[in-house]
Amino acid sequence: MSETELRVVLLAPATSYRIADFLDAARAIGVAVTVGSNHRQTLEALSCGGTMSVDLSNCERGVAQITEFDRDKPIAAIVAIDEEATIVAAAASEALGLPHNSPSATLAARDKLIMRERLRAGGVLCPGFGAFPLQADPTGIAVQSSYPCVLKPLLLNGSRGIIRANNPVEFEIAWQRIGAILRKSVGTRILVEDYIPGKEFAVEALLGEGGLRVLAIFDKPDPLEGPFFEETIYISPSNLELGIE
Repeated sequence: MSETELRVVLLAPATSYRIADFLDAARAIGVAVTVGSNHRQTLEALSCGGTMSVDLSNCERGVAQITEFDRDKPIAAIVAIDEEATIVAAAASEALGLPHNSPSATLAARDKLIMRERLRAGGVLCPGFGAFPLQADPTGIAVQSSYPCVLKPLLLNGSRGIIRANNPVEFEIAWQRIGAILRKSVGTRILVEDYIPGKEFAVEALLGEGGLRVLAIFDKPDPLEGPFFEETIYISPSNLELGIE
């Protein structure tokens, strides 16, 4: 494709399984695509702008890499196709004057502590919560916590590292398990929340200037009571949509 045609940058970690579908959609509508990933592609220099290296763990560096790329190959839009890439995508879009969600809102959508703080400030009912550094003494925190409670990393998705504890002994075990996960991934704090029993649902929606557009509501029929909260079965249409209790 010529450089005068629209070019979209897709940002995703190298391990993402979503890239192929987006590439197929882009080809169908005739849009040039550059895939930005946190690992340099072996043939990047020969890909004619088809791939680029973007540091997804360092927002400032990631934005600099994207803006430098834009000088030679102008970008029409940046799309994050995995949660790990959303903050860099928003900040780079802001820097280039492209349509985007605010970086502040994007961070709140990813960081569980910031999300809780924003919801509480907006008057939304929330469980009791607090965040503690990974280096803190879990014994002291366990003694002061109420039970049951849930421990979770701030930045991971897919229910990774979310563990229910029913007493101080289970609390310390959960703390150590999450710490081991964080040392291999991202984050330096652990969120501790009161456990809320009940049914769980998933809502897929788009939020834009026109408001919230709900795409689907999914039931999660498996009892998600812990100690772990695996992503398992989603069912749609939801019984809520059908008016079934």
